[in-house]
Order: sequence, then C-alpha cells, then structure tokens
Amino acid sequence: MDDSSQKIIKKYFVYVRKSSEQEDRQALSLSSQKDEIEKMCRGNRFIIIDTFEESFSAKAPGRKVFNEMIRRINADAHLITFDT
Repeated sequence: MDDSSQKIIKKYFVYVRKSSEQEDRQALSLSSQKDEIEKMCRGNRFIIIDTFEESFSAKAPGRKVFNEMIRRINADAHLITFDT
C-alpha cells in the first residue's frame, strides 16, 4: 500500500477548566468552552476521545482531573491512527 494515500486521523482529549477562585476573570463557562472546542474539532474533523472538566485553581497543585488526563495521554500515546 502506498503511504501517500493514508490520512492521519487526529484524536484528541479535551480539557476545560474554570477557576474556582476568580470566576469574574474567566469569561467562558465550562459548557461554553466545551461548545467552542467541539465546534472547532468538528470543523477540522478531529475526533474527541474524552472530555475532562475541572473547576479548580490552576495555581494550586493537585488538579486531579488534569493529572488524570495527562495519565491517559501517556497511556494512549499510540492513538494516532491512519485512514486509507
């Protein structure tokens, strides 16, 4: 098979976060952030594998949801696939 006929299927995790400290400084709600990202992904034909939501300050250590996403990224590093 000729490699030039293959298309890379781009698969992504989505992470949305809204600070629990300064809600007035962050304009978009979690659902608005998700809507915008999903719209962009549809427009670019990206596949969303999973969505992670977190309401937690980025300043404080120990963001459980973010850390879980990083663990999944590392575990699923092989997720680039090809469509022929």
